[in-house]
Amino acid sequence: MARKKLPRAIFLDFGDTLVETEPLYIERLRMSFEAEGIKVGYPEMEHAYLEADWRSAKALLARKPFPGQAWRELFMAVMVETLGIKVNARDLLQKVADRMTAIHPKRKLLPGAGEFVELCARHGIRMAMLSNNDGRTRAKAAEVGIADHFELFLDSTIEGTPKPDPEFFRMAVNRIGARPNECLHIGDLLGCDVMGAQAAKVPAAWLQRRSYTPKARVKPYIKAGSFDEISRKIGLR
Repeated sequence: MARKKLPRAIFLDFGDTLVETEPLYIERLRMSFEAEGIKVGYPEMEHAYLEADWRSAKALLARKPFPGQAWRELFMAVMVETLGIKVNARDLLQKVADRMTAIHPKRKLLPGAGEFVELCARHGIRMAMLSNNDGRTRAKAAEVGIADHFELFLDSTIEGTPKPDPEFFRMAVNRIGARPNECLHIGDLLGCDVMGAQAAKVPAAWLQRRSYTPKARVKPYIKAGSFDEISRKIGLR
């Protein structure tokens, strides 16, 4: 049987795809809500966060240019609605953002992430890291020992727009010098990663490791629970 044609370029999300933090991102979010007097359990916070991700993407992806601030505000509004709390979502957004910035987590590679990156490099696949981050994506990747494998880093703070803006993915396609259908984006979020990439005509792999699965009518090119599964589905193994 003929070997599958590998992607020419692979784009990877950073947080909760390649790397996890201690405390986990959603736990830090829960802690920040609690610091504002809003007590929420981890499962409820995960549910609200994942619902906000795809619902806010669905609502705003058709807007051109993509309204980054409106997306952030809608994201928080959906979280507040899902949690059933009555607060001003816009005010809470800034307070939670400030609380999150004050927490300095430790980082480590998720299972299979380092091996996957090395495997892609051995096959000559070009790699870009696409992250909604604070301007330090490259430094954080260096901290966990994978930065040298990536030729391109796109950070939402530096680029001035967040995923799921399709333009974010188009920037990666153009800068790496490939066609959209020659690339594959891998991420853990249906909205920011899968829906954003697909809006830019880039195939997307959804790395689904979480306990809650949104009931969104979104069909990723690949759905997998591990990097090993992705490797097999794209013909790396």
